[in-house]
Amino acid sequence: MNAPAPQTERPATRPHPLGKRTLSLVWDAHTAVGVLLGPALLIIFVTGALLPVHEYMMSWAEPFVRAGAEGPGFAHVLDPVPSDVVEHVELHVPSGAGGLVDLELEYPDGREVALWVDGSTGASAPKGSRLVTDLYFLHFFYHLPYGIYLAGLLGLASTLGLVTGLGLHLRDLVRQFGRLRQAPERARRVDAHVLLGTLMLLPAAILVVTGTMLAIANPIAAAHVPQTFDGDWGAIYKEMGFDYTVVEGEPGPWEKPSMDELLATARTESPGLVPHWMMLNHPGAEDAVAYVFGHTPSAPQLGVNVDIDLAT
Repeated sequence: MNAPAPQTERPATRPHPLGKRTLSLVWDAHTAVGVLLGPALLIIFVTGALLPVHEYMMSWAEPFVRAGAEGPGFAHVLDPVPSDVVEHVELHVPSGAGGLVDLELEYPDGREVALWVDGSTGASAPKGSRLVTDLYFLHFFYHLPYGIYLAGLLGLASTLGLVTGLGLHLRDLVRQFGRLRQAPERARRVDAHVLLGTLMLLPAAILVVTGTMLAIANPIAAAHVPQTFDGDWGAIYKEMGFDYTVVEGEPGPWEKPSMDELLATARTESPGLVPHWMMLNHPGAEDAVAYVFGHTPSAPQLGVNVDIDLAT
């Protein structure tokens, strides 16, 4: 008669720092974020990864950009712009100092015109591809009404996913760091998930928190305008770091300013400024303003916005 096999004691499992009910709620929240919002979050992360190389994508997508500018400078960048009533003139400068400009016009009736302009000659061509623009818009869900606020809510959900994931695996983050079981398959996938989540925790947290702040800053700030700032939008813009001058006058027929003089004025205020974006707001109005935004050559680069009164 065979002797019974000796009984081996199962090693004691350390209790989870979270209580049983709390652990169950955290697990459900973590799973819901991953399953229900995963596809939308994947769109945000993929398109966000493409944004730093958008200049190269524009060069590939636009024949006018591939041809390049005949020379540097912005002396003729406003040549294709009419002198009649225009709501806004925006100039996006992909290369900073070069002559190519992505120019957008908006009329009071809402009509928009988008052109590529050679700032050194004034030659222009309609934008032929919306690839880069659509990828940029997709990152913020601009295709949907109030889509940027949806992106902000998804950022909040991502933060919830990170916090709940940390809570679920807090007990084993150090003890089982780097573990990759080969079998069963589900265990291998779980270990890979935990390892990647641990390695990416800090950069992912920085991305989702800062992205959420960018996306929902406006409604949070707007809630303070009536009482905290007595309805003064200029004060709230300044508090948020934009410091845009609010233009109240109506646009009208206007005389085109010298872009080189505007840039020289901006560089007087911020020496070495490399422009990336310019906007003429309500040209023709008495209080019309040119916004010049760019970066300083310091390390790290700092964003600088200079407001210039077009009348003076």
